[in-house]
Amino acid sequence: MTRTPLSRAVRLLQPVVLLAVLVSVLSARAGEDPPENAGVNCPYCHGEPELMEASGILSHGGFRIAKSTTAEIDAKFPREPIYWVETEHFEIGMAVDDYRVHAQERDGFREELTELMEVFDGIKPKTRTIDPWLRVHIYALRLERGWSRFLEFARVKNSDFPDGTRQRLFGEKYMGEGPYVGMRSKFEFLLLARADDHVALLLEKHGLGSPRSHRVHAVDTGTLGLMTHLTEPGLRRDEALHAHFVFNLGHNMLDGYKHYSYDQPVWFKVGFAHLMGRQVSLKFNNFDGSEGSQQLQSRVEDWHGEVRKLIRKGDAPTVARLLGAKIYGELELADHYASWSMLAYLAEVHPEGFACILDSMTGLVDDFGGIQSGALNDRLREAFQECLGLSFMDFDRAWQEWLVAPEEN
Repeated sequence: MTRTPLSRAVRLLQPVVLLAVLVSVLSARAGEDPPENAGVNCPYCHGEPELMEASGILSHGGFRIAKSTTAEIDAKFPREPIYWVETEHFEIGMAVDDYRVHAQERDGFREELTELMEVFDGIKPKTRTIDPWLRVHIYALRLERGWSRFLEFARVKNSDFPDGTRQRLFGEKYMGEGPYVGMRSKFEFLLLARADDHVALLLEKHGLGSPRSHRVHAVDTGTLGLMTHLTEPGLRRDEALHAHFVFNLGHNMLDGYKHYSYDQPVWFKVGFAHLMGRQVSLKFNNFDGSEGSQQLQSRVEDWHGEVRKLIRKGDAPTVARLLGAKIYGELELADHYASWSMLAYLAEVHPEGFACILDSMTGLVDDFGGIQSGALNDRLREAFQECLGLSFMDFDRAWQEWLVAPEEN
C-alpha cells in the first residue's frame, strides 16, 4: 500500500491523533458506543493514526471551529451528524448524507477516488454513491489542492511564513502573523444541514443573522472561514458545492495572505475568487452581494466570450473603471466577467508579474506594526508598472489584444 509523505504539521500533531484514538478505544471498552461521527467509525481510516497520516488528515474531530469546538457544535445540532476532518491547513465540518454522483461528475470523482484508493482499502473508483465519510476525505483532498494552487499563484512556500512564535526582526519583510499564509490559525469550512442551524450559529458566534453563506473572521484566534448550509440555493449538487468552497477559499486566502489587516480592491478580490472557483467549475459560478443589492446569477460558461462581445462594442470594463467599485453590489455581471478575465490573463501570460502584484499589494505593514494600506488604488497602479512595466491603459490594451486575437487572426 502506497503511503504519502508525512508533513511537518502531521508529525508535530501525531500525539494529538494518538490521544483521540486512545479516548475512543477507552470509551468503547467502557461499554459506551462512540457517536456516529466518531473517527473510529470511519470505514476507510478507522481513526487509525497511520492511515489518517497517509491520507493527509490529522483527526476526525476534537478541534476548535467556528469559535467553538466540534463537541459543542455536535451537542447543539444533534439532528444530523456533522462529519469532521482536520488537515494540515484546514478544519472542516460537513453535515452531509450519501451523495449520488451525477453523470457529469463521474470523471472528477473517479480521479479523486483512485488517489484515495492508494491509501484506503474498500474504495471503488467507479462507485455511484459517495458516503459521508468518503466525502469529507475527498473535501480534505480538494481544499489542500486549493491551498497549493494559491501558493503557485503567489510563488511562495509554506516555509516563507512565520511560525507565530518568533518576534519579527526590525527591517525584516512582513509576511504576516502565523504559518497559514500569514494567519495564526487554520482556515475553516462549516457546512450545516439546515438554514435555521446556520443562522443560529452565525448569530451566536459572529452577531450576524444572514441565511446565506458567510465568510467569517475570528480576530481573537486569527482564523478565516466559511459558514454555509445545504439548503443554500444550488449547493446540493457536489460540483456546485466544490466550486463554492474553492471560490470562497480564494477570497479568504487572498485576504489572509500576509495577514488580514485590510481589504484589497473589490474587483481584484472578486477576480481572484473567480480565478480559483472557475478552475473547479465553469458552470456553477459564485457571486458576492452587498446588503440591499440584487444577487447576481450566471450559468454562462464562456466568460472570455462575453468579454470579447463587450470589447467589439467598445463597452469592455477597464481597470480604472473597476477601481471605482467600493462594494460588491456595485459590480455588474460584465464587471465579474472582466475581472476574472483580466486575472486569468495575468496568471497565464504574466505568472511572475501576477505573483509580484500579489506580493506588492499585501503585507503593507511597517516595522512598528502600522498598516500602510492608504491609497491602495495608487499602490495597485504602481504594482502594475513595477511588476508588468504597464500602465493601466497599457494593460487594458494588452489584455484585450490577447483576448480578441485568437479569434481575429
